[in-house]
This record gives sequence, C-alpha cells and structure tokens, in this order.
Amino acid sequence: MSIHSCMFGVPILLEEASVGSLEDTGERRANRLRKAGDAMAAVEKMKAIGQWNEEWDSLVFFAPVWTDEYMATCLELYAGSVFPRKEL
Repeated sequence: MSIHSCMFGVPILLEEASVGSLEDTGERRANRLRKAGDAMAAVEKMKAIGQWNEEWDSLVFFAPVWTDEYMATCLELYAGSVFPRKEL
C-alpha cells in the first residue's frame, strides 16, 4: 500500500511545489544518491525486465533510496512467476 499512497501524493506535491523548492529537493536528492553510492540496482532491474511504471520516476526524484529499496523488495515477485500478472 505504501507505493500507492506515494503515487497519489507525489503528483500533487509536484504540482504545488515551486521551482525553488524543487531545486532544493534536487540538491538533497543528489546528496542522498552520493551517500547511497548511486546504487539504483533494483530500479534498473525493474526497467530491464519491463516492469517499470514511468509514474514511479517521480518517486525516484523525491526518494531514490526508498524507491530502490522498495523495488528490491518487490523484484522477486515481478521477475518470477509467484503470482499471476493480474494479481500483481
């Protein structure tokens, strides 16, 4: 449910944010990525297997580490055949 809550909230945040606040967020994002070692392996794997939803790009912008950790959690479900596509 966490990804769905974020997916509804982030577009509103983007719509309401000023350019200045987005620039500040971009700087904080760059710092978080440097600290994480630019590790976005799970996000890249989701893209590679064709399961990436472009609407998640805004989550990567605001919370890159959280998004990658979330995708790492979900990756096995999407990559494997544990659940039918309809249930995912």
